[in-house]
This record gives sequence, structure tokens and C-alpha cells, in this order.
Amino acid sequence: MTPEPLVGEVRGFRIFWPEDDGSLSSGFVEYTWSPGRNEATCEDERPAARPKTRHGLVPAPGCKCGFWMYKDLERGARMFRVELLGEPEAHPMPTRFGAFDEDVQAVLGEVSGWGRVREGEDGWRVQFARIRALIDISQDMDLSDWAGTYDVPVVRVDVDLAISHAGQLTARGEDVGKPMRMGIRLGDRLFVVPKDSAAFFPLHRIPLGAKVAISLDPSTWEVAEVEVVEGSP
Repeated sequence: MTPEPLVGEVRGFRIFWPEDDGSLSSGFVEYTWSPGRNEATCEDERPAARPKTRHGLVPAPGCKCGFWMYKDLERGARMFRVELLGEPEAHPMPTRFGAFDEDVQAVLGEVSGWGRVREGEDGWRVQFARIRALIDISQDMDLSDWAGTYDVPVVRVDVDLAISHAGQLTARGEDVGKPMRMGIRLGDRLFVVPKDSAAFFPLHRIPLGAKVAISLDPSTWEVAEVEVVEGSP
């Protein structure tokens, strides 16, 4: 995919590590974000068998350079549930990138990007970026110091990061799912069950109206297990 200049800005969401001095740093490289405009750079360090060169374009094809961001807030939050909740031992499966620090919680921020932009399935990598807001998802953290450093607002958003849910099974079938997926409803909440899941066929034997507990796969956020609650008809 060849990146094309975009008119205006793209907006997305990413995590930051809050530092004691009120600054925010990136999660995967040693970079402290500045208030206002930030410009991505890259030295394109290649394997020792190949020469190290500067490719010039940021973000570049075949490289991971550029500031990254997710298009969807909940998608980004779920991918980094461990880091945001600060509870790695409570996570039954690793996230895509794993936990960085068991003692520090990451924070979510809304970011805008411009310049050279490469679009992916879940988000963008951009040449220039700035922090627009910090997202309060009820982590019991006072974000005011970091918001003050970057002169941005704190926005309260409800994001459900729980991987276990309980409720009454009120519907199931492809009509409440997605293509190649079956959906189930617990009360008024919809969850998706992949057809290759171990929960797919046992779910058909559970009568509607039964009280069930489900577990979600934290990497896909689809149903991985369904159990009937004891005492349910």
C-alpha cells in the first residue's frame, strides 16, 4: 500500500506511559512526547547481514516507523488491557505485545496525525502527531498533571475491559452474530462466538433463559467459553 498525503488530520487512540515529571512516553520505543507537534524519525536498523541505511520516508513501507494509533478506542483499549489495568497476573492470555511493567498503568490518549500517513486494518502510522486528549476509563488515576503538561482535556469514557460476564441467555444464532460467526445475547448485551470455538457446539445445548457465564478471548474479544451457572434451569 502506497501512502498518500491526506487532507486534514486522521484521529485515533494509543497508550502512553505516564512519567513522574508529568510527561508521557511511548510504550515500545524510548521517546518522550512533546506538547503540540511531534515528528517521527527512523534509522531503519536492519539485520546485521544487510547494510544499515536511512530509508528517508517516514512512515516507510516494510518498516514499523511512524507514530501508530488505533482507529477504534475500544479496540485499542482491549489490546492493551493488561497495561491499562496494571493486573498482568489476572490476564489468562498474553496481549499482542505483552505486559511492559507490572507496577505501572498505561493511560489512553486521543491523538491526531498528519503528513505521510499509512493506513492499516486497525489504524494508522503517521509522520506527525499531537496529543489531543487523555481518556479516563476509570483506572483510579488522576490525569490532571499530564493533561496540564500537554494542555489537553481529560475525557471520561466507559470502556468495558472485563473478560468474564454473567447473565441470562436470551438469544443465539447467526442473526445476532457477524459473517461466519454466531452471536449470543446475555440480556441486552451481544457477544460473538467464532464457529471454530470450543464453545460453539455446546452453546446449542443450553436452553434460552438459562443463566450462563462466559469468558472472552482477550486477543479477539470473542467468546472462548460458556458455562451454565449452577442452579439454572
